[in-house]
Amino acid sequence: MSRAFVLLLPLMLLTTPARAGDHDAASAGTGRHAMVELGAPKRVPTALDSVPHPWPGVALALSAVGAAVPVVLGSMPHANADNTTVLTAVMVAEVITPAAGHLYAGLGRRALIGVTTRAIGAAIAVAGVNAAEGSSDFTYADLAALFGVTMVGVSAVWDVVTVAGDVDQRNREWLDQHAALEFRPLPDGRGPALAVAVRF
Repeated sequence: MSRAFVLLLPLMLLTTPARAGDHDAASAGTGRHAMVELGAPKRVPTALDSVPHPWPGVALALSAVGAAVPVVLGSMPHANADNTTVLTAVMVAEVITPAAGHLYAGLGRRALIGVTTRAIGAAIAVAGVNAAEGSSDFTYADLAALFGVTMVGVSAVWDVVTVAGDVDQRNREWLDQHAALEFRPLPDGRGPALAVAVRF
């Protein structure tokens, strides 16, 4: 078993917990099932329905794909690249791509926190791998590399877990700043009605 595979193992485990959980639930017969409910209330519309805004689901998908794709590609066999090159490429991609959801929603400061955290972890991992190069025994350099990889993986998963809530909070704050309740006359000339006015 190569050192690169051992170091990538924490990333593989950290970025695929949901998939394993879904498989267990399905095998136990407790998975989710679609149901048709007659007379169920419809979703209550909000002022955000009439203005462009980032969707939490899209942000979640972008961050999840961004966190998983580098790990999947890095775990594949690469005949023309050594272990250090593969690990470095995975680390560089994993530093940036999990922030895709926050960047899509315009949450640059939150994205920068995750990118900075993963950049530190990636630097530790690459330095550890370079220091352990040529050694057949598990050394402190390998331990440092494993710590750096774990740091990157935890930060990537944290971005995926929190991005939907961060985007939803961003939308609520935007609505609080730009929307107000006002009395407006009805089109048919009848008395005023309470309406939500959104200003850009």
